[in-house]
Amino acid sequence: MSTTAFLAALTLVFGCALDDFEDTEAETETRTVVVETEVEIFEGITFDGDTAAIAASSARTLDAVARTLAGNPSITRLQVRGHTDARTERAARAELSRARAEAVVARLVGLGGSPDRLEAYGASDAEPVAASPEDPANARIELVILERDAD
Repeated sequence: MSTTAFLAALTLVFGCALDDFEDTEAETETRTVVVETEVEIFEGITFDGDTAAIAASSARTLDAVARTLAGNPSITRLQVRGHTDARTERAARAELSRARAEAVVARLVGLGGSPDRLEAYGASDAEPVAASPEDPANARIELVILERDAD
């Protein structure tokens, strides 16, 4: 099954809205999916080392998120939730997760997003997704829909 067919089936089965999908052999654009409680991204937003500096490789992902927000005005409040893993020094985890979330909010505002719709939240390492606390998968950004207008 091609990627296009798979995503079309996903849309039909789960009622997801697809944004920014372009299937070419040379390059596939970063995609986002809006589901009931979050904006899911297919490529994570990454940072330079143990800093809040957004990696250049995340530019397309952030562009796609900004376009998704612009195309979904019913999302009236989106929380950008920063997470860390246990590889970061314990005392720095909360601050780093908050600073990363704030950096993503600032970039989205710079790309045309309304600051009134965006909220930064640092979750530290309190909500791991991997079994090992040191797993890099735990250091991530999630986009949680807090408020939506009725469609």
